[in-house]
Amino acid sequence: MDEAPPPPWRRTSTPRRTSIDTDVVVAAGLELLDAEGVDSLSMRRLAAKLGVSAGLLYRYLNDKDELLDLLLEEVLGEVAPTRSEDWQADLRGLATQIHGALLSHRDVARIAVTRIVPTGPNALRVAEALLECLRRAGLDDDQLSPAADAVSALVQGSALEHGLDPERHLPGEGSVDERLRAIGQYFTSLPATTFPVIRSLGPRMSAGTAEERFAFALDIVVRGIAATVRARA
Repeated sequence: MDEAPPPPWRRTSTPRRTSIDTDVVVAAGLELLDAEGVDSLSMRRLAAKLGVSAGLLYRYLNDKDELLDLLLEEVLGEVAPTRSEDWQADLRGLATQIHGALLSHRDVARIAVTRIVPTGPNALRVAEALLECLRRAGLDDDQLSPAADAVSALVQGSALEHGLDPERHLPGEGSVDERLRAIGQYFTSLPATTFPVIRSLGPRMSAGTAEERFAFALDIVVRGIAATVRARA
């Protein structure tokens, strides 16, 4: 299979003569990402973990953005699209794989949402599979990219939210379960005249696992695509 050439806007480096292996750099980068998060990840921290100087690492990578691209590419390499006669099953499977991959490492979803267009080989491969699936659904070519945006926004947004550490991001004190109960009780205590739906839902506002909530939202999007195709026909 032919590989995509590097995009013309990406700065290319001079040939790098270094003993650092790409797989070793990426593995170390993912370990740092899991341990400290994307905000604390730096070229200096990565160099220290690898036991090399930061200057040597900069001979290998242009900057932190290139490192983040490599990390995202590594994670997206886990996605293996399938093709069958059922485009809906293929789309659900692809979106679920991407969602799971983004949740497999800390803050990878944060990296993904900052990449507006796919440029890396794995990102392009995944985007091609998504667009091809939507074309098989029966969408017009003018509709393919916006539809892919809708699927990507759901996948990345869900992964971003469910990848947050509840210990850090849930309000209140106590265990996660205690805080969730307190939040549910707060919702139930809201004025019924102003917030009737939220009050009636109470703890159900945050019920269900990340996988269950994502699967339901994805089903809405898939059915919406199918309805769009039927309406046009």
